[in-house]
Amino acid sequence: MRNVFDEEITKGSDSAFKSITDNKITFTSDYPNYVSVDNYGTVTALKRLPNDVSGATITMNVERDGQVILNKTVVVKVKTPKVTGTNLKSTYYVVVGSSSVINVAPVPSKAYITSMRANVSYYDNAIAETVADAVKMRITVKGLKVGKASVTVTMMDENYTSVTKNITIQVLSKPFSSKTKVSVKKPKAGKKQVTLTWKKAKNATGYIVQMSTKKSSGFKNIKKITNGSTLKLIKKKLKSGKKYYFRVRAFGKDSKGKTVNGAWSKVVNTKVK
Repeated sequence: MRNVFDEEITKGSDSAFKSITDNKITFTSDYPNYVSVDNYGTVTALKRLPNDVSGATITMNVERDGQVILNKTVVVKVKTPKVTGTNLKSTYYVVVGSSSVINVAPVPSKAYITSMRANVSYYDNAIAETVADAVKMRITVKGLKVGKASVTVTMMDENYTSVTKNITIQVLSKPFSSKTKVSVKKPKAGKKQVTLTWKKAKNATGYIVQMSTKKSSGFKNIKKITNGSTLKLIKKKLKSGKKYYFRVRAFGKDSKGKTVNGAWSKVVNTKVK
């Protein structure tokens, strides 16, 4: 019986023990939630055993007339697959002065990670700081100042196989709200030109200016300003004696680094000299 039992455990054969005896044969596992065994002695590893358990014991009992006449055991060790990669994306965003958590998963997902590091480039350590947690499988990132930081993430599994992934942490200024509305001052008319000024919008990275010869329609972009500190535009080559209408809206980055537009300002107008 020993050789047959060993073969069933190591090779996972589908042949039934009842085919070689009329006695009652049962199989049990002392860790059935981790390593299961069916009525035919086929063993299945369900998940990694706890750290303090070296292996699951599979027991075979042969009974005759209610008495155990043969008892054999085999210890099964569960091996996890080697890590080959990670689910990390290339870029992550965090707002300056705040923290963000990046959840990390190995590839394949059943690889067991024993250590993980997230090292910020020496030249970027004033931009962001990171803390890696291999137990909770996450990286906590804190934005120190606006900019981009290169981070090297390295993880190792229990098979001593390691993988490395380079990611970028982009630290953003305070997020821009799509509800932001620019306050535009009364335009100043000059000779064939108009000077338009407005107040700085909170957390804006730029502005879009539109113009029309009608009050409520026909607006077209005349300038896209990609500097949130630029608050003035001089529009030249206009027709003398004609009235022009203007409106402005700001744009900026939200908390995920996506560019969003704010609301249009009220329409202002002036007549060119």
